[in-house]
Amino acid sequence: MPARRRASEPARPGQTLGTGTRLARAFAWFTVTALCLSLSAFPATAAGNSVDPSTYVHSVCAAQSSYRSQVAAIQASSNLSSATTPTEVRDRLVVFLNHIVAALNTAVTSSQSAGAPKIKNGNKIAALVVKEVTVLRNAFAKAAHAARALNPSNVTAFRSGTLAIAKLINAAGKTTSVLSGVNKRYNITALQAAVARDPSCQGLGL
Repeated sequence: MPARRRASEPARPGQTLGTGTRLARAFAWFTVTALCLSLSAFPATAAGNSVDPSTYVHSVCAAQSSYRSQVAAIQASSNLSSATTPTEVRDRLVVFLNHIVAALNTAVTSSQSAGAPKIKNGNKIAALVVKEVTVLRNAFAKAAHAARALNPSNVTAFRSGTLAIAKLINAAGKTTSVLSGVNKRYNITALQAAVARDPSCQGLGL
């Protein structure tokens, strides 16, 4: 009976990850699940010029819709689920995460220019949601850095590394709605009413 290679031994060039295809598909699903959770976060706006709550909410919903579209396009072109070797998983993962970080950079920058709602504590509310989206962006940037450092020649290290990245992304996506977090500290009834009235906000999970 052929000797079984120990898990800690390096993989041979071109060798699949044993369960490489399943790992890639599972990781792709894990990533998308986290993204879907994070997408329901209320897009951030920075403290700035005060605007009518309805105007503020409309800008926020437009920003979120744009972000959703970008992520959908990134996911469709990632080909993560079809990767079969450690090198393919790493390279596609790096590209995927870098694109997500770029999309989040755009979301943070563009939404900061929307101002703050003209309600009590409006600037504080805007600053808080900016912080939430920035934290999300930073988490994906950290995941991208970790992905670049993955060693595809060692099965054990690679597997543990990808799982650590998946957990990082999943943790970043735990927030189901930044609005819920803000609501615990401030009265956002006017914003919630504006969300309910604005057709562009429907289906965004706000």
